[in-house]
Order: sequence, then structure tokens, then C-alpha cells
Amino acid sequence: MKGSLDKMKINKMFIITLTAVIGIVLYIQYGGSPNQVKINTVTSGLVTDKANEPYRITFALLDEDEIEYIELFVNNENVWNLIEVNRFYFVTFYKDGDSIYELGQIDNNDDFGVIYESEYYELIQ
Repeated sequence: MKGSLDKMKINKMFIITLTAVIGIVLYIQYGGSPNQVKINTVTSGLVTDKANEPYRITFALLDEDEIEYIELFVNNENVWNLIEVNRFYFVTFYKDGDSIYELGQIDNNDDFGVIYESEYYELIQ
């Protein structure tokens, strides 16, 4: 009888420990303060400017009848070197809490440019 009680205590402790570990992992991954939350945005637009120190691009987003300009910081010099001004791209970027926008991924999007090029250039000038 005593052996089965010890086994039950061990099983109970294992379940409590496992639950605590899973809770901690989930809190670290998805919880925490709002500063830890990354807000991702996926969109297409036009790169209108590049600057280095730090590496950044100015990205023009078409928003109905106006252009919204955002500055995206690029963490990789090689990626920054491949980005061309006045070219359309499909981008993923994120904002870390209240900090700056950072580029996640970028791919050429010439099809978007074919469709919206005239609207962009009308609004930019």
C-alpha cells in the first residue's frame, strides 16, 4: 500500500513539474510585457530611398488615395545592398513594441508594379 502511495506522489509531482515547465515555456514564447510583442505587417510597395548608417530604406505604401511612407531598418548589409530604389517589393516587416520598424523579408514584386505603377508615380509627384 505504501509503495502505491509513493508512486502516486511521484506521478503527481511529475505532472505538476511538467505543467509548470509548459507554462513557463508558453509565457516566454507568447506572454510577457507588451514590449515583447512583435506586430508583423505583410504588404507590397515601392522603395523610394536608401540610406546607410544605419542601413534603412524608405518604403511607400499605397493606402487608397494617398501614399504612406515608412522607414524600415535593414539588419543585414547584404540584403540592403540588393535592394534597388524605385523598384516594387513584397515585404514583411515588424514593429517591436514602441520601437522602430524592422525589415523581416523582402522579395521583388514586379507584378504589383505593373498594376499600380501609374498610381504611385501620380501620388509621389
